[in-house]
Amino acid sequence: MIIVKNPLVFTPSYIPQKLLFREKEYELLINHLKVIKAGLTPSHLLLLGPPGTGKTVTVRKAIHDSGTKDLVIYTVCQSTSFTTLISILEEITQVSVRGVSFGEAWKEFQKRTNNKPLIIILDEIDRLILPGKGEELLYYLSRRDLTSIIAISNRGNIYENIRDPRVRSSFIPRKIMFSEYNAEELAQIIEQRIKEGLETEIEERVVKFIGALAARAGGDARYAIDLLKKSIEIAIRMDEQTITIHTVESAKKEIDEDYIVQGILGLSEIEKTILLIIAKAKRITLSETYKLFVDISKNEISMRRFSDHIDKLEMLGYINVIRKGMGREKGVRFIIELSPNMNPELILKTLQENLDHL
Repeated sequence: MIIVKNPLVFTPSYIPQKLLFREKEYELLINHLKVIKAGLTPSHLLLLGPPGTGKTVTVRKAIHDSGTKDLVIYTVCQSTSFTTLISILEEITQVSVRGVSFGEAWKEFQKRTNNKPLIIILDEIDRLILPGKGEELLYYLSRRDLTSIIAISNRGNIYENIRDPRVRSSFIPRKIMFSEYNAEELAQIIEQRIKEGLETEIEERVVKFIGALAARAGGDARYAIDLLKKSIEIAIRMDEQTITIHTVESAKKEIDEDYIVQGILGLSEIEKTILLIIAKAKRITLSETYKLFVDISKNEISMRRFSDHIDKLEMLGYINVIRKGMGREKGVRFIIELSPNMNPELILKTLQENLDHL
């Protein structure tokens, strides 16, 4: 019988007693936070690495262990400077903020923080930078006294996407790279969670199977933990004594579908429309996709902005962009198709249920 002794172990907010395979990155963050705690302003940081490589949990543990929690404002970035600033302000005030301009919101932010030292954590900063509407907030925050920005991104070249030279001159972060976990490391992370969260023992071969699946999914520890959690839920529902390989395989099917659906729901209307066009066509050129998008949405955004959305969908793993040379001085042709691990029927069903203009 499966006995859960600490369900929090399987949640995204859980901070493990010991961080496995992130000791170097943890020490760099601890040393960074010591400088802030001493009243000085260290350089900004940019944490880079694929999803599920421990960026957020390493920051949160370093803050917890360094005793700097009172200096921290954490937010998941929105698609514009204004909406992200409002999110930060609401984190401070714990009330909904409406009917103000960016300038008014910034003044209120300065009043509330009263020029005290701050650590601003901008998680998923890709969402702020890639649409091209988030650089104003970065400009203001990076020029505020006694402020250290810790930005987190899944995209290795995100800094190169900052176009405003004023921001690039004031936001010059130190980069900390987080690599993908391998199968053995993921298995040890899962073993740690089992020991901290369950009374029930799980066979080593099952633990290694979860690690191998998560390694195949991009070395994603979050995926591995979700897979473990879903396996526990299935075993409890089925009155199983423990988790088996078959349990994990059933969990993987449910998890993969959940990931696709939740990911799609988190896309912007523009990105949902683009993905629908690609899912229907299966294989299509960039120019054809753009033309169909304008026809369907009546939104004549520039090709540059449109390409930013294509880049984001490729980065998130929904599509593949094949770049084909067309000969000397004829440029490059871009062919777009769904990624092989995407389920076209599930994507179409989800999009058609959630796009108002279709």
